[in-house]
Amino acid sequence: MTTSASHPKTTAAATGESGQSEDARGAGYVGMFRTAVRDILGGLAGTGVALPQSMALGVALFVSMGLEPSAGALAGLLGATALSLTSGIAGATAGMISAPNGPVIMLLTTSLTTVVAAGVTGDGLLLALIAILLLTGLLQFLLGISGGGQLIKFIPYPAVAGLVTGIGLLMVLS
Repeated sequence: MTTSASHPKTTAAATGESGQSEDARGAGYVGMFRTAVRDILGGLAGTGVALPQSMALGVALFVSMGLEPSAGALAGLLGATALSLTSGIAGATAGMISAPNGPVIMLLTTSLTTVVAAGVTGDGLLLALIAILLLTGLLQFLLGISGGGQLIKFIPYPAVAGLVTGIGLLMVLS
């Protein structure tokens, strides 16, 4: 008994010029479709988490500065959209979408309270917020390219969990 592998002409006819069978080529398209569907569903899940958090962050910051809540919600929405597009184009990690908005809102609100106590109001307050965010982003960028993220392995898990829990309690109590 002979197999098609022993007959080169039969094998070439069954697999086509590419060397793949019809079933293998079809499975590749199905796999790509499944991956695309999973990516879309993952993106929608990430959006469902990130957009409300970002809008709430924007509202909390803008209200603490004496500005309209609707402007804060729009700023949060635009910020989340810009972050998602930028991280997607740059090929960033999936963890990028769920930023720690709880700690961020506490730190920024405290920073803005300090700036207001110094007598800055109105447009100066918005400029102070922009300066704080730009300097924070620059510091994060420098830490990232210098490998500073490796330092997290030296911080014990209970310390991180305690920090996040404490921030959550402060948010609930305030």
